[in-house]
Amino acid sequence: MSMSTVSFKIDEDELKFLKEYLDIKKISLSNFVRELIQDKLYDEISPEEEKRILKIWNESKNEKGRNFLDFLEEERANNETI
Repeated sequence: MSMSTVSFKIDEDELKFLKEYLDIKKISLSNFVRELIQDKLYDEISPEEEKRILKIWNESKNEKGRNFLDFLEEERANNETI
């Protein structure tokens, strides 16, 4: 799986506090942010939506030349929701 870079702005004092926290927890900033995003998504996505998204994800892995976003756009066009 390829990884992308995401950047964001943060106050210097907040960054210092965050780095100290991450040092204590022995976790990288990347993993910390990734886990926060995953937790937020899991909190906000209903079980039905999760099943539908996972189904689309699995279907996209089985077809060469098409990716998840292709399937998601197709699903959106068919249901006009997500």
